Amino acid sequence: MRIIFVCALTLIIAGTAHSRKNKTDALEIELRSINEMLESVRDSLENEIAARYTFKQHSVEQREADKEEYERLREKQEVALRNLSKIKEEALVKEQNLTDVRNNAKDKKEEWEFVKNGIDELMQKEADDLFETFPIDLERRRGELEAVRQSYAEKSDPLNGWEEFLRYRIEAMNAGRSVTITQEKLLPNEGEARMFSLARFGSVFAYCMDSSQAIYMIHQTGHLGKDRFSIEPVLSEELNGYVRETLPQWIQDNRVSGMVMTEVTQNEQAKMLVEGNKTTAFQKLKSHLKAGGWVMIPLLLLPVWILILVILKVLQFWTRQRKFSRQIAAAFKLIDKNEKGKALTYAKSKKGLMAGILEVCLNSPKNYSAAENAVRKLIFREINILERNINTLAVIAGAAPLLGLLGTISGMIALFAAVTYYGTGDPKFLAGGISEALVTSQTGLAIAIPTLFAHDYIRKQKDRLVADIEAMAQQVLEKTVAEN
Repeated sequence: MRIIFVCALTLIIAGTAHSRKNKTDALEIELRSINEMLESVRDSLENEIAARYTFKQHSVEQREADKEEYERLREKQEVALRNLSKIKEEALVKEQNLTDVRNNAKDKKEEWEFVKNGIDELMQKEADDLFETFPIDLERRRGELEAVRQSYAEKSDPLNGWEEFLRYRIEAMNAGRSVTITQEKLLPNEGEARMFSLARFGSVFAYCMDSSQAIYMIHQTGHLGKDRFSIEPVLSEELNGYVRETLPQWIQDNRVSGMVMTEVTQNEQAKMLVEGNKTTAFQKLKSHLKAGGWVMIPLLLLPVWILILVILKVLQFWTRQRKFSRQIAAAFKLIDKNEKGKALTYAKSKKGLMAGILEVCLNSPKNYSAAENAVRKLIFREINILERNINTLAVIAGAAPLLGLLGTISGMIALFAAVTYYGTGDPKFLAGGISEALVTSQTGLAIAIPTLFAHDYIRKQKDRLVADIEAMAQQVLEKTVAEN
């Protein structure tokens, strides 16, 4: 047993020792493997550390390089910003200068346009005034002015245009104050155009003689526009003989010499001053109506209408007042005599308001309320008759100024149409047109104001008559109907 135990123990020890040896060998192998792994990890770690160190060194170097590059770029940026600010300042200065230049150019352009428009207006005024030119110079001046306008339109130079226009005006002025002998083809006021030998005294007048030795005179008429000058025969025998005698000598010498006789009363205004003639009221009225135009026709019909209405209403009130008074007086005489039957017969035989009131009251001697209502109805009906056409006067008073305003507006439209065509060179033309356009407004107001007073007068007469009617009706009621 002991031997078995020893053997078993030996086996156990041997087995344990063998197990330990195997385990030791395994551990050694594992240890070697771990050492090899450790060596490999350590080498790898050292390589990683070396790589990271190298990367760190490279990062530091790169950072320094980036910092230097950043500083360089920042300095470059600051220089660029300074240059940009300087450029902006220069741009603002140039923009301001450009704005000033543009404003100056705009002002110069406006001044240029003003000068150009002024020259255009001067030329237009000159063209409008050509109708008032001395007849001998009309065609020549029209051609010269047209040449100046064409030259100005082609060159578009106001200064050059002004110089040419000034030269044209100086030549026209020189021609208008010179005394010349010439031959011209003229169109007298009566007759056909023919050649005349004439002695011209500026732009004031001229003596003319045709081939038949008929003596004519170019003189001012005192009117404006195309009728400013007239070519008419010399009617004065003394002046006719003087011109017939001296004009051939002037033509032969080609100059005017000696005493020059002229006619003082060479236009209508001068004749009026010398002869003491004045414009008659009829002539003034005629010119006034002619200036108003077609609107004056209905305006002149309005006063006739107003007068007829006023006369009719006045006659209506007067006749009814007398008629009512007579009927009341006659009926009261019969009633006072206690002859109410005769009074009723009298009322039935008559017409009108009071006859109706008397009839109603006499037929209702005991019923005051019914009689009063019937009387009020009759009075109300009479008031409607009395008020007819009274409001027509008020309508006419309101329509007359409006009709006059219509004429004024029509006249102003025609005036501005003429201004558009002929221009505004002559203030007299514009003022005369406005004056004529206002004629209808003046006439309309002149009609409306008296019409308002007439309407007020007729209205008051109607109210007075109505008050009298009510008083008379009350007297009839009190005298014929007993109150309940």
